[in-house]
Amino acid sequence: MDEKKSLWKKLWFKYRLSLVDESTLTESWHSTISLMRFITYMVLMFLLTLLLFSLLIVYTPVRNMLPGYSESIRRQLVEESLRVDSIGTNMEVQKQYLSKLREVLAGQIETDSIQTLDSMQIYMREQLLEAKNEITEEFKAQYEQKERDNLQLFDVQQTTPTITFFSPVKGSAVSSVLDGYVIAVEQEWDLTYTMIVQHSTYLSIYRHLTKTFKPVGTHVEAGESIGIVTKEEDLDFELWQNGKSINPNDVIAY
Repeated sequence: MDEKKSLWKKLWFKYRLSLVDESTLTESWHSTISLMRFITYMVLMFLLTLLLFSLLIVYTPVRNMLPGYSESIRRQLVEESLRVDSIGTNMEVQKQYLSKLREVLAGQIETDSIQTLDSMQIYMREQLLEAKNEITEEFKAQYEQKERDNLQLFDVQQTTPTITFFSPVKGSAVSSVLDGYVIAVEQEWDLTYTMIVQHSTYLSIYRHLTKTFKPVGTHVEAGESIGIVTKEEDLDFELWQNGKSINPNDVIAY
């Protein structure tokens, strides 16, 4: 007990700190501090330093240097680029629609000559592709050749027309293999999403999506982006026909 009291007294024992003029030996400044107060000041300085360092990481570009944060930035860039591309296409379609509507109201063209919205979308995409420069044209030719290699045409039956399946994934972008409607979007235990799309007699299932772009009930076109995955090999894809599972490799060339 005496030893504890002695230690407690030592912690609160005050020490005198002085500044003395060497030439005159007069005291210029002094202060008193105990060991306990000194320890308290050091703990407070450590906590303040830790707080300032945390704020520096959260609110400054320094956080970009942390391991793993660059992957989050890359994923955000992919999502934003897909959204910008979709918004740009929709704006061009709306501009074309309004232009045709003005011509109809002005009596410049007949009402029956107005194109449908779907055909207008195809027409606008062709115009955008033709307006590219030489470098983009070369890239487009390579892209189209690769798409031809990734498509496979087949006859389901002799009485069934030929069906073209698109590849369900390229890079991190996931696309609908056929025209259809989104009938289910569910979040799984690992925080990824599963999307189911109905295509007439076919049903396609896309698992492990990190982000989905189409809600339930949305109509999607073949090749249209419906979500993204972290890596191409993360996608778990299933294809069903008339209630029976079929091997996607038999109808799609990845």
